[in-house]
Parts: sequence; structure tokens; C-alpha cells
Amino acid sequence: MTTANKATITETWHSEAGTVLRLTCQGGTCRLEVSGGGLTKEREREVVKSVEVLIQPRDERGLPRGPACSLLLARLNIRWRTDPGLWFGWIGLPERLAPSTLLECHYRLISDGSGTDRKERIASRHTT
Repeated sequence: MTTANKATITETWHSEAGTVLRLTCQGGTCRLEVSGGGLTKEREREVVKSVEVLIQPRDERGLPRGPACSLLLARLNIRWRTDPGLWFGWIGLPERLAPSTLLECHYRLISDGSGTDRKERIASRHTT
């Protein structure tokens, strides 16, 4: 389920094992929540490790501005790489991603290792 308006995007993934990943981006701040499933922390890390979020900054008219960012969620840690360098933060805490207004996120859930969880919604090309 995806909900979007000019400043907020929410994306939720449900794995077959019952883990719920919920990512909310609003006004340049993103929050990721991991819950449910009764899974061990190792299993949750395995699921979270495979999520990649691509962020394309937009101007007030909604047009792309600047390079896309790559937000990698690995081992319950957020790694955000942009042109200026690397920045680290913990999942579950709201983290300011950029001084510009965040209007669009692109998501790709590749796999949790079981071969059953796969979700892709990529709206722009991105190379690392």
C-alpha cells in the first residue's frame, strides 16, 4: 500500500513470515519501523538488509533537482550516500535526509533470502 501527497510517502512491506517494514518519508525526514512476526533479530536483519530506497530530490514544481540519493538499510542501520559523503543513523529514529523538501521516494525490496519476498517499484535510473 502506498500513500502519497506533495510531502509524504508511506510504503509498507509484509513478508510471509509476518515481518512488517514501514517506511515513511515526510519533508526531508524518513522513519523506518520493523515489527511483527516474532522473528529473531538476525532474521529481521536479513529482511531489512535487502531494502534499498532511492530518493530523488524535487523542486517546488515537482521537477527532479540534483542527483538521486541511495538509502541502504543494512543490519538495522541506515546508510545514506549522497555526493557530499556518507552519513549513518539508526532505524526507528527520524533522520533528516537533506535540506531540500523530499517529494518522492523509489523503493526496491529485492529478497529476504527465502526467494518469496520481492517487490520492485523503481521510477528512475540509478547507479552506485
